[in-house]
Amino acid sequence: HDNVVPQQFNKKNINHATDQEASACLIIKDDNPRLIEWLAYHYQVLPLRNLILTVDPLSRTSPKEVLDRWRNNVKDLEIIVWDEYDFGFNGTSIVTPDNKDSDLFTLAE
Repeated sequence: HDNVVPQQFNKKNINHATDQEASACLIIKDDNPRLIEWLAYHYQVLPLRNLILTVDPLSRTSPKEVLDRWRNNVKDLEIIVWDEYDFGFNGTSIVTPDNKDSDLFTLAE
C-alpha cells in the first residue's frame, strides 16, 4: 500500500475550474482497496474537501492506514471519523441523551 495517495493528488498539482467544493458522509465495511480509489476519484472530480466517515461495527478491517496517508499528504481534505455513538446508534438502539440508559428506542430484531 505504498501508493495510497498518488503524487498527482497534491494540492499544488490540482487546477479546479471552480471554487466550489463537496462534502460527503460514508460508511465503510472491509473495503479499504475501494476506499483508496473512491477518495482519489472524488477528491479530484468533485472536488471532495470534507469527509465524515464511519466504520461498520461488524467490519474486520480498519481504514486508518488509508485515511492517515491522505491526512499526511493532502492538506485540503478534512477527514473526520465517527464511531456509532457519534451518530446516535449503538448497534441495537438509537441513543439520545434522554434515553441512554433506557431501551425505549430499542430496534426490533
